[in-house]
Amino acid sequence: MPPIVRLFLVCLLAFALPDGPGPARAADVQMTAAEAKRKINLAGRQRMLSQRISLLLCMSERGIAPHANRAAAAKAINLFGATLAGLRHGDPDLGLPREYQPEVLASLDAVDAAWAEFSDVVGAMLAGGGEGLPALQTTNLVLLTRMNDSVGVMERSYGEGLVHPDLARVINLAGRQRMLIQRAAKSSCLAASGIAAAEERAETEATIALFEASHQQLVSGDPANGVIEPPDELIWDQLSVVEGLWQEARPLIDAMAGGAGISSKEEARLLTLTTQALNAMNDAVWMYENF
Repeated sequence: MPPIVRLFLVCLLAFALPDGPGPARAADVQMTAAEAKRKINLAGRQRMLSQRISLLLCMSERGIAPHANRAAAAKAINLFGATLAGLRHGDPDLGLPREYQPEVLASLDAVDAAWAEFSDVVGAMLAGGGEGLPALQTTNLVLLTRMNDSVGVMERSYGEGLVHPDLARVINLAGRQRMLIQRAAKSSCLAASGIAAAEERAETEATIALFEASHQQLVSGDPANGVIEPPDELIWDQLSVVEGLWQEARPLIDAMAGGAGISSKEEARLLTLTTQALNAMNDAVWMYENF
């Protein structure tokens, strides 16, 4: 494995799941187990949305269905903002209770700051101005990192006393897969666009490696790392659907990132496949949440 790929794999492992749950504080509990699972799920979805927005705008800049992709990006931006507010203040429509735990609120403060910068960048792009893909390339990763940190805080805070730690962990892990699908495609798009191309190629390879290792954990279980096997056959079947879509998308991701070049039609196909894989993985996460 080239040294730069190893470096990015190490960086991606910063997104690894926590070693174990923190101490439970019954006095701080202000929600039900169902609400806690919903918060871990939707907070995890925020990671995906940061990458989804970036992918859609990158593809739009490359002339791939620009009107439709910019409209989809605007919708995802609105969803991220509404969900971020709901994670803090509560949102009955999203099934989110108000947050009271100081460590979770502090983690959301950090997300708020990163979101303000990122939303300025993408808002300017939607308006036809701003610094474009170079600014997107830097700000999306800051937002992703801070959102991932917040999900980890929630997993630890809710993972004992509200939700069994093993279930909290697998919801987080499965939810992270949604983000990795979008991140791999986004990095390949940035590389093909000449934006920090060597860096983004390495990140694409490392993201693929982490996605595939995590998929194997979900399918087979990984007791050493606290990952349970699929608790029922329906979840196992859904993970098989994800794998089939991923196997079709991966050669296009590799080719786009590697500089071999793919046609506009193939780029559009890549976006379609990664959207389908995202939706299939999202269904799996909801199955875990509602198990």
